[in-house]
Amino acid sequence: MSESTRIWVKTSALDKAVYGKVRSIAQRSIPGSAIDDAGDNDTVNWGWARGNLVKDDDKGGSANVRVFIQDEDSAHDRKTVDLPADSFTEGNIVVGNTYGDGEDSDDEDDYGRPGFTPGSQYPDDLITLTHLHEPAVVHCLRRRYQYDKIYTSTGPILLALNPFKHCTSIYSESMMKKYWDRGEKSMLHSASASSSEEKKSDEHMLEEAELPPHVYSIADNTFRLMISKLEDSNSMMRSAGRGAATAMQGFNQSILVSGESGAGKTVTTKFIMQYLANLSQRSSDSKKRNVGGGRNGKTIERRGSITKTVNIEQQ
Repeated sequence: MSESTRIWVKTSALDKAVYGKVRSIAQRSIPGSAIDDAGDNDTVNWGWARGNLVKDDDKGGSANVRVFIQDEDSAHDRKTVDLPADSFTEGNIVVGNTYGDGEDSDDEDDYGRPGFTPGSQYPDDLITLTHLHEPAVVHCLRRRYQYDKIYTSTGPILLALNPFKHCTSIYSESMMKKYWDRGEKSMLHSASASSSEEKKSDEHMLEEAELPPHVYSIADNTFRLMISKLEDSNSMMRSAGRGAATAMQGFNQSILVSGESGAGKTVTTKFIMQYLANLSQRSSDSKKRNVGGGRNGKTIERRGSITKTVNIEQQ
């Protein structure tokens, strides 16, 4: 027997194969603290268990798929189980991802490696996962959560997990400043880059200063997109004359904060409003230093004649 491909197996499929019926009942709770139907705190059933697809050297022509479960959170840990051949097509088995140097479990040896950041093997953006499915998403979020990385991107959407504790370090003014500086550099590079080669160079420079996913990033991008559209409109109005002003009065942006009761929507909205208020004040101060000149000066100068709002809605 040899172990090969990393996989995820539905707990219900394992139960049926081992017990003849579904015994485990998934319960929702704080990540890492779910219990099974027997009240066993040592096993966690959230619907899936990790394992390996076993290469069967037996030439008997078995129609089953043999898996070896390697998941300390599962009641089926260290068991070899034969599943029906249609388990892949039925969605009971999916291929797992590998992280870091090829292991998706935490390797203590990595902590002594120069430049290694605990939890860095789990990506900031879920769309970079080779296999994107329910267990891959939940596993990645859960591992990041264990390293206090409560924010994870999935394309333009930001996923946030309630830390159920104070995280003052990630909501400090110094943290805000990092996202302010990145946003300002991005706008300046976009304005100054006149060729595709320069833009590629700028993009590479910004990638080097990459910051982790954060609600501040969402707020900053929203604000600067609104300002960018406003400035583009001002340029068009100057070229086309005042007759074009009527069609370009609104440059509103919306941020949708969605989640269950107790997920942290109100607190998240507070952080967004706090960031926007500080960023607006920062832009106003910049205007005072650059009256009538520079991108910031022009933006504030025309602010009174054009309506701009950021709508934050909770669902």
